[in-house]
Amino acid sequence: EFKGCWGVGDWKGGNWASSNLTHTTKYNASLVSRRFSELIKMVGVSQNILGVSHFLNVLVSGLVFSIGGAILLKTTSTPLINNSNGVLIFLMLLLYFNTVMAMAFVCSYVSKGTQYVATLSVLAYVVLWIPARVQLDYDLPYVVTLATGLLPHVPMHWFWQEVSVLEMYGSGVYFSNMLTAKANSNASVFLSFVFMLVQAGLLYALTWYLSLVAPGQYGQALPWNFLFKVRPISESEVKIQEHSLFKDTLSGVCGTSCVVTQYWSKNEVIPDMESEEEDPMAQDPRFFESPPANAEIGIKIVNVSKVYPKQRVLRNVSLEVYKGEITVLLGHNGAGKTTLMSIITGMTSATEGTVYVNGKDTLRQRDEVRQNLGLCPQHNLFFPDLSLREHIMFFTMLKRGTYGEARASSRQLATQLGLQAKLGAQCRQLSGGMQRRAQLACALAGGATVLILDEPTSGLDVETRRELWDLLLSLRGERTVLLTTHFMEEADALGDR
Repeated sequence: EFKGCWGVGDWKGGNWASSNLTHTTKYNASLVSRRFSELIKMVGVSQNILGVSHFLNVLVSGLVFSIGGAILLKTTSTPLINNSNGVLIFLMLLLYFNTVMAMAFVCSYVSKGTQYVATLSVLAYVVLWIPARVQLDYDLPYVVTLATGLLPHVPMHWFWQEVSVLEMYGSGVYFSNMLTAKANSNASVFLSFVFMLVQAGLLYALTWYLSLVAPGQYGQALPWNFLFKVRPISESEVKIQEHSLFKDTLSGVCGTSCVVTQYWSKNEVIPDMESEEEDPMAQDPRFFESPPANAEIGIKIVNVSKVYPKQRVLRNVSLEVYKGEITVLLGHNGAGKTTLMSIITGMTSATEGTVYVNGKDTLRQRDEVRQNLGLCPQHNLFFPDLSLREHIMFFTMLKRGTYGEARASSRQLATQLGLQAKLGAQCRQLSGGMQRRAQLACALAGGATVLILDEPTSGLDVETRRELWDLLLSLRGERTVLLTTHFMEEADALGDR
């Protein structure tokens, strides 16, 4: 009888967990593939905090699953489990759910997109059941039995086997007997809990590793062996130089010749300061404007190159963007403006070169840099279930604003951008021009000191574009603004440089 009850509980719990597995996997994969994760990290949220938030999102469902399952198994008119402690049943269900969710996080990074991720997660879930079921049919040595505990689902089988045996004896599972195993070729209830925690820990560690080495199309990927690399020069040695880039780039780091290992880059960059071909500093001053006196550098780009498998997009780009100015990158579609913006913001990694924002390396000090960044991407990025007000409040509060400040900021920015009538609407329901305004409002939320605006006026009518120009011009005395456009008129009207 209890063997049958164990099978029913096992099957129902597995169905619930597998349904949550597919939902969580698809949700996390969509965040990665549609750049939502990078958008959140752009405002200073670290990868670890983002991972904890994903865990807390699914924890609510796990608590419902665990509490509901324990109640159904213990308190119905004909309970399946009469004698065992309900708290232990709750803990087992919660730990098992936690392990399955850890599997979902791993699957969300293994797949390149969302098209096949649900199928992949279900297939992995079912295939990993096979070793657990096969193990039950053999009388294995105790050491081998413990080794199988590292396989998914096996610790849950241990628990239900103990429940079955002890319920048949009329005693049930309690804290007093959870340290010893009563079933043959089985481990104790305590060890089943321990191994579920170990499994979850290993899977979460694998998720963390995959999020760094395979973050998707838009993230910065670390080399697969980054854990074994030695950190290079200290932070103080890479502080931004106040002299002109065209006179003395990197001289404060290592003199006239050096080898700099890019710790967060896939490749090593070896700048040769004596090479005329690779040294952009040796440019003719007749064709390059001298930097303004006493100007403070907000963004410094040094020898940045980006090479895709079939083409080179950027080649040795070096640029200084000064605080209190609007610097415009003017070029036709496909010139590499968006690629450079993505490298500056950390949404993709450079093949070679280094970028500093407010004196901090965007690769090694990524989280610190992003706390002061506001990004208006070329293509709109909105959360599907949030209204415009919630978007602005979300980004304001992520930048350490209070709830009251976030409410006030949402009203102020909506009024500035002509969106006050749309505060309650979901961003995905807005027109194209309204969505561009909403994206700019998200970039301005929280008082970012460095604004990266990738064609912010694209899709806007003439009147709205002029109003937006006035707003951007009013910001230049307070912030570092880097803007891209392919309109000469817009570059003329907005650009200080």
